[in-house]
Amino acid sequence: MGLADRVHHLPEADRPDRWFGALDVFLLPSREDAYPLVCIEAAAVGVPLVTFASGCGRARATAGVVVPFPDVAAARRRSCAMPRIPRPAPPPGGRLAVADRHTVAVALPSLVADLHRVAGR
Repeated sequence: MGLADRVHHLPEADRPDRWFGALDVFLLPSREDAYPLVCIEAAAVGVPLVTFASGCGRARATAGVVVPFPDVAAARRRSCAMPRIPRPAPPPGGRLAVADRHTVAVALPSLVADLHRVAGR
C-alpha cells in the first residue's frame, strides 16, 4: 500500500505510554473494548484517536474521530489524514486533566449507577 515509511508497528511494551509523544495518530482497530485504557492514555497526551464506533468510549468524544465498524477503508483514510490536521491543544492542566476524569473516584459512581439501573433498583 506504499505506507511502510508512514506506518510503524511497535513491539509489545510494558509502558506503551512512553511512545505516545512520538505518534501522529492512534488507531484502535478493536471491534469492541469495554474500557480501553490505551485510548485514555493516548488522549491524555493529546494524540488524536481514530476508532470504530464501538471502541474508545468517552475518550474519543473529544479526542478523535469515529468510523463505522467494520469500515476498514474509512479507518485507513482518516488515520492517514490525521497528521495533516493540527493536533488538538492539550487539555487545561495537561495529562492529569484527562486522566483525572478516569480515576476510581470519578468512574466508580457512574458504574454503580449503571449497575443499579440494569438491576432495576
